[in-house]
Amino acid sequence: MAVMALPDGRRLAYEVIGDPAGFPVMVLHGTPGSARRLASLDGPARDHGVAVTAPDRAGYGGSTYDPSRTIASGASDVGELMEHLGFANCGVVGLSGGGPTALACGVVLDRVGAVATVGGMAPLVPRDPSLPPDRLLTKTARHSQAGAHILFAVIVRMGRTHPEKMPSRANPRERDTKRTVVPRPTGITINGRSAPTDSLTSISQVQTEYREEVEERKMSRDECARGLAWPHGAEP
Repeated sequence: MAVMALPDGRRLAYEVIGDPAGFPVMVLHGTPGSARRLASLDGPARDHGVAVTAPDRAGYGGSTYDPSRTIASGASDVGELMEHLGFANCGVVGLSGGGPTALACGVVLDRVGAVATVGGMAPLVPRDPSLPPDRLLTKTARHSQAGAHILFAVIVRMGRTHPEKMPSRANPRERDTKRTVVPRPTGITINGRSAPTDSLTSISQVQTEYREEVEERKMSRDECARGLAWPHGAEP
């Protein structure tokens, strides 16, 4: 991973993958994340003649946190990287939480010739006033990386031991919505044959049921690709 210095003294880390001689495209990771999560793009980018530059957005990976960060300042960081690499015309793709910054790049940077978002989400800066002003995780992460790691570990453990409680803890406003929109599945259908899901308490059990059905029917790979349906609620 390479690192450059920004005008305000912060570090901006980035990965370069794909075809070095290809058309330059900046790919912005989601929230949370880092450029490391985009390593799987190397092969497809080479196949299609694309030179991918994936920066760690401010505060992620090897890039320095920006206490005064805005969507526009994130785009400015990307512009500094484009100038550093000598890109006169560049595409920008934003994944999930990187989407708002990608759109901002299209507005404020003259070097950007095309913009795309994949699963883009609304910006988190400025904060939604209806959200709690200083959540414990956000507050801790600003002061202690080790403390944030501990809190994340606790959250993961809670998710594994009490998954039914996580939606309301993550966002109290969606406490009832989650249970209404995504109820427990009532059955699994494989090639027209239904079975209740009372005994299917984990993904591994679903996989086992599916594998047994495939072996019993001696199905080909093509048949497996279109043989699974998963209804939600009383009606499929």
